[in-house]
Amino acid sequence: MGVGRRLLDLARANLNALMERAATGELDQASDEQLQAELQRRASERSAQELERQRRLAVEAAAKSRGQKRPPAPRARVRG
Repeated sequence: MGVGRRLLDLARANLNALMERAATGELDQASDEQLQAELQRRASERSAQELERQRRLAVEAAAKSRGQKRPPAPRARVRG
């Protein structure tokens, strides 16, 4: 998934969450500090998810490169 697509998905998710809170009246009661804290929490959660994804990709790439470096298995001789 491209970076632009991820940013759009992120913006859409944040907007949907704010609209849900506004519909229930929670947004009117939330202070600026609470809203900022919520945005910070979501950003840190996304960062943690991205870090985990990068780690997973690195492990997969390392496994693939190890698999490619192995010599082919010896063939069994067929007598006949």
